Amino acid sequence: RQTGSIKDLALQLNHDPVKIFEYVRNNIDFEPYYGSRKGAQETLLENGGNDFDQASLLISLLRASGYPARYVYGTVEVAEAQAMGWTETKSANDAVRVFSSAGIPVISVVGGGEISAVRLEHAWAEVCLPYTNYRGIPSGPGEETWVPLDPSFKQYTAINGINLEEIAGING
Repeated sequence: RQTGSIKDLALQLNHDPVKIFEYVRNNIDFEPYYGSRKGAQETLLENGGNDFDQASLLISLLRASGYPARYVYGTVEVAEAQAMGWTETKSANDAVRVFSSAGIPVISVVGGGEISAVRLEHAWAEVCLPYTNYRGIPSGPGEETWVPLDPSFKQYTAINGINLEEIAGING
């Protein structure tokens, strides 16, 4: 659904599909849960959502800009380090637990006795864009292709917090 704020944001981004993708990717935090709970408008207002809801926002912005866009749903496999970065965890087991406890269908891919990857159900968007523009050459009529875009796949880096016991001189 294209609300006034979604149309306004699309205009602020000059209806540019690259700027639209970068906006969603860089400004909307990933939240692990399964299925669409918020939709485009609430995801925009709360600056957060899962893969379904971020795809909804991206698709709404693209459609408000005149681009055909659609949902894609499937299974993706990410390396264990990427799964940990996505979920802000320190082990592959913890990443699987985050996805699983959020109701996301997930399995561990084991190699050499350890988790080497995580396979999960996932949603993303596709937009129909002129193909040759991406090579710097203007395209002719009918030369479009569906380009997959996933703004929800983000890599976070865990930062160690301050040690309050040490700073305050508290003996735990």
